[in-house]
Amino acid sequence: MNKNQIIRMMWFGFAFILLGFGSCQVWATQMPDGDTVQLHVVATTVYPGHFKVVSVTMNTPVAIQWFRIHITLGGWWEKLKFRTIRTYDDTLRVPLDTCPNPDTVCTVDTCECDTFPGSPDTCACLVLDSIPVRECYIDTVGSLISNFRSITCHGSTEDIIYHPDYITVVGRARDHQPIPPTNGNFQLLFKFGVDLSCLCDADTGRRIYFLISTGPSFTNFSDTMGIAVPFTYDPIGELFAWWSRPGDANNDSAVDAADIVHLVNYLYIHGPRPCVMESGDVDSSGEINAADIVSLQNYLYLHGPHPKRGYGCAKKEEE
Repeated sequence: MNKNQIIRMMWFGFAFILLGFGSCQVWATQMPDGDTVQLHVVATTVYPGHFKVVSVTMNTPVAIQWFRIHITLGGWWEKLKFRTIRTYDDTLRVPLDTCPNPDTVCTVDTCECDTFPGSPDTCACLVLDSIPVRECYIDTVGSLISNFRSITCHGSTEDIIYHPDYITVVGRARDHQPIPPTNGNFQLLFKFGVDLSCLCDADTGRRIYFLISTGPSFTNFSDTMGIAVPFTYDPIGELFAWWSRPGDANNDSAVDAADIVHLVNYLYIHGPRPCVMESGDVDSSGEINAADIVSLQNYLYLHGPHPKRGYGCAKKEEE
């Protein structure tokens, strides 16, 4: 082997090493085809005026270290609200202007400096600002994120009239405890709570949809290396609201003696009103009075006529 052949072989070896390192680096930063998180909101039903827990399930081919999911309501959204645990005001120190040194007198709350090793102090006049926060109901027991370091569920704080309500669920795993790959199986990610308004069967279009907003500022996932993982959401999650039952004064989805007691308490002992007032209007006279108690007793114990839909409810075939 002459000198030129030896040099040529050395260059080939050197090029091979470079290409090898390059290819390793590429595979470490790119997702193989098909690595996509799949989300699903489980369809469910709810009775008027009741609280319901809705499940979000997930199928992931890669480990997930962090996620943010933004869920809004669609369809018949004005009848449903995400369950609120509490509302509170959080404080934020907002920099208004820079100040040359800590001795500078600010016209706002304070002047503070952030000191970093090897860099000059950065000082700013700060003012305390109050931010309203609405914490929403979320349940992670037995879920993929039950061991996460932090889970938050916040929603909009303003009174919502003309646009859908929403929640944003954020989760961050503990070190070395991410969501593991689920091997093609959908598993529980978390549950959130919703409240359905008190309504009678005059209301139509009872389907409510849960929409997961796309875009990096709304919903995103990252793997253990901090690399974004694409996701899909199909089909749209759906909730179906049952209609109210005639004669169900206490709103427990059954017509029985407890409804007689509820009407007696409401009319004579200042007890709570029926959630769906029309359900307490057993004889469909347009008001709740003693005649409704008699009608309900006759139906339950004397084979009397079935309770009628309340005066304000749609006149449909009786159950």
